[in-house]
Order: sequence, then structure tokens, then C-alpha cells
Amino acid sequence: MSVKIESLQVSGTQLEICWTGTGRVARYPAVWLRDHCHSARGRNLESQQRSVDTFAIPVDLAPLSARLEAGTVYVAWPQEADESEYPVSFLEAMAEPGLWQEDRPKSLWMAADLEGGLPEVPHAAVMAEDSSGLAGWLDLVDRHGFALVTGVPATPEATEELLKWVGYIRQTILGGFWDFTANKAFADTAYSTVEIGLHTDGTYAIDSPGYQAFHCLEFDGTGGESIFVDAFKVAEDILEQDPEAFEVLASVPVPAQY
Repeated sequence: MSVKIESLQVSGTQLEICWTGTGRVARYPAVWLRDHCHSARGRNLESQQRSVDTFAIPVDLAPLSARLEAGTVYVAWPQEADESEYPVSFLEAMAEPGLWQEDRPKSLWMAADLEGGLPEVPHAAVMAEDSSGLAGWLDLVDRHGFALVTGVPATPEATEELLKWVGYIRQTILGGFWDFTANKAFADTAYSTVEIGLHTDGTYAIDSPGYQAFHCLEFDGTGGESIFVDAFKVAEDILEQDPEAFEVLASVPVPAQY
């Protein structure tokens, strides 16, 4: 059902809108309104980029009048011949209180929840030109925190091609993309055959990694399984079982180094 405006009026340097059926009144400052004008004089209609000189807007600007017509609010300004335009849907969205809320479902999991199989997508589907397989894979990553790509050719080139299909590869202190084998010359257990416990990478960095990918090209030995844990599920359980401990977890800084 479309959102409808019950009434709107100019009140000093603000525009007040009462939304139908809610009794809620939203107030829009005039400077903000002028800066977010949706008409052709306020933004490039092809690129949707704003073309308003924000610092040229008078700080004491006040609307002259406002009217609603066919799903659009029109606002008149002093010493301006043209009105500014605002889709009702835009004003309604901007009236929502608080910060942006996540509306994509997340799946917090334990091992038993994944007994039916890990989230995965075939390599051929991910690399398809229509990008539907890529979108499906990234949706699984967003939902579960991780997802596999099966059947990737066991070469660094194929792995790098897959990653670049997602986006650019971030450069880090270790490089951007690299392949390696166990090498004791590096003072890092990641380059050894020693088991590494559950951990997160790059937490010492000011711009810690977003998504990471790992591809085992060749393995000759025993063990070496990758282990994953849903840290958000762990945090949820701590919050439910020991709120004081959760407060410590959430608020006490932990120093790190590399």
C-alpha cells in the first residue's frame, strides 16, 4: 500500500508532514530540503547526482509554500521562480527515525544447522556472464558469513580471476593476492604446518579486510581441515546467558599487533 500524506504545512524554517494513519509528524529543515531538491535544477536526472551548491543556501532559508500533487511534494522558495520537487516515497523514507536498519535476513548457525550441507555454488555458475550465480554466491556469504565455490580450477590464475569477478583486490601489508607453501622463513604460523586456532585476520589493521578467500591448490598430507565458527552466534549466546560478559566483550578495547 502506498504511503499517503494527510497534511503538510510550512512552519517557519521547516516543512511539516503528517502521514496518513500514523499520526506521526515529520519535520524537514528548509536547508536540507533545498539541498535535496529532486527537480532538474537540483540534480542531474541521468546520473542522479546533486548539482546544488550547498554553501550558497542561506542558513535562514524558509519555504514560501508547499503543495502535494500526484505523488510529489512541491516547495516554493523566496526569490526563486521554480519550485523544488520531492517524491512522497523519498520524504517518507527520510522520515524514518534512527539509523539504517538491516533488512536482509541473517542465518546465525551452529554446526548442527549445517549438517544438510554447506552453502555453496558451482564455479561455472559464479563465473556466468549474467552474474546471477555471482549474486547467489554473495547472497549466501551475506546470509551465512561464508560460502564455498566448488570446482574452481586449481591454479592461482583461476582463483584471482574469480576474486576480480567480485571486485578489486585490496592491497595489504602482505600484498593483494598471493600463493604460498609452508615456509619457516616467515615468522608467521600461517606459513607453517602448525595448527592455527579459530581467529579473525587483520584486526590490527586500521582498515581491516572485508571478505577473504582461501583456495587450497594442492595438499599432500593428513589433517589440514578448515574450521569455521559463527562469531555472531557466539555473541548472541553470550548476550543471552551473561549480559555483563557481553558488555565487556562489546566495550573493552583489545590491543593487537603484527
